[in-house]
Amino acid sequence: MNILITCIGSAPQSAISRTLKKDNYNLIGIDIQKFCVGNFICDTFITCPRVSEDKYKNFIENILKKHKIDCVFVGYAELLFFSKNKNYLESNFKCRIFVNDEQFINISNNKKLTYDFCKKNNINVPDIKQITERPIILKPIEGCGSQGIKIIKDNTENDISVDDNLSLIHI
Repeated sequence: MNILITCIGSAPQSAISRTLKKDNYNLIGIDIQKFCVGNFICDTFITCPRVSEDKYKNFIENILKKHKIDCVFVGYAELLFFSKNKNYLESNFKCRIFVNDEQFINISNNKKLTYDFCKKNNINVPDIKQITERPIILKPIEGCGSQGIKIIKDNTENDISVDDNLSLIHI
């Protein structure tokens, strides 16, 4: 079985490839970094160019054809691209792509949409609060929840600049 793993330089993708390598799958890894774990784990490592989405689509199509890829494990950076193109790639190249649909990716990448989804589906999440309440966690609305966090413990911490890109969560 030929398996493509994107973002092979990241820790989660590296863990997937190490697990698959034990079962002797043919691993093709891509990453934008020339020197990463993919050079050492994968049977074939390809440096991914930084290009427009159209050129990236051609790049992926060529890999799927040339290496007769059976399935793709998608890394974080390419989630939205692969979710948008999943049906097209699966039907035209007869491979499985392990990624959620575009709507789910968009919800999970935006804390406000995630919050609204949770509330609508009766999933217990902390309420979004006003900046004057304490203690409070400020998170960027877009992207990874662990980056750009500000924790405000009490009212003595007033040096806060808040814009529309932050989500306020009361703890």
